[in-house]
Amino acid sequence: LYKFYKRGKLASQPERFIRILNTNIDGSYNLIKGMKCIKGIGLRFSQSLCNTLNKCYYMKIGSIKEKTLSKILFILNSIHKSKIPFWLHNCRNNLKPSPLNHLCSGRLESQTKNDIEKECKLRSNRGIRYSLGLKHRGQHTKTNGRKGRTLGVIRKKKK
Repeated sequence: LYKFYKRGKLASQPERFIRILNTNIDGSYNLIKGMKCIKGIGLRFSQSLCNTLNKCYYMKIGSIKEKTLSKILFILNSIHKSKIPFWLHNCRNNLKPSPLNHLCSGRLESQTKNDIEKECKLRSNRGIRYSLGLKHRGQHTKTNGRKGRTLGVIRKKKK
């Protein structure tokens, strides 16, 4: 799940890119900023991830050893076994209780797509608005978000 793309022939140089969970991360980023590049991981979650690993926040992600990267992957794949608090997980309210309370990258995208399809099948108000392409979070739609329709008044041509 992770690969190294080395900058030069020397092993002491930091890697240019690191691939974690199908996401290319620039090796010059620090640990927090690099983890934020992964979809489903934010600032607070990456800080708590660094705290569980006992690593410095500002360590370059390109200079991290493979052992710590494997620890990061283990924590991301089994968050229920780590010391990350439950209120940081992004799928706490799932109907099916499972150890996958926090989803990242591809899993998160497929879960949101399935949720939208479920809303459309149930024909709830939110699902209907999804299928019509309208806003569904209570915004006003009279003047904003017209999506390419002509704006303004069309005047009659003078003779």
